[in-house]
Amino acid sequence: MKSTTTAIAELARLQHTTARRLHVHENGEEHIDEVDNSALRTGDRVLVNTGDKIPMDGTIYWGSGHVNESMITGESAPVGKQEKDKVIGGTIMEDGSIKVYITATGKDTVLSYIIDLVKQAQGNKPPCRSWPTVSAPSSCRWYLGSRC
Repeated sequence: MKSTTTAIAELARLQHTTARRLHVHENGEEHIDEVDNSALRTGDRVLVNTGDKIPMDGTIYWGSGHVNESMITGESAPVGKQEKDKVIGGTIMEDGSIKVYITATGKDTVLSYIIDLVKQAQGNKPPCRSWPTVSAPSSCRWYLGSRC
């Protein structure tokens, strides 16, 4: 139980990061605001550079690079990403630079879904019952008939 609680805490830590939110001014120039990722909303656009955590789930609309998704997939090799590919919040941009259109935030992200599944699995464990106490009476009757 303690290791499950630790795993949930580590996953939750992956969710928290800052983001470089992009705004396009009327003259077409981009402006970058550094914000907490909890301030992001679906439809926001963010810049992610080498070494950054991807702040929320999204789709790449500019750039390319390699993303470390090992915390989601278990695969140790970084995954190549380019325009139109999906990225998962909490994963790490190993190299490259991308601009991402945010498609999911908060409880709608892949990472939140995984945390919820782990919590459900932790809460749905069947009561511990040893095999002999459950099956011995019926096994005894089967082998010995009514003498049990």
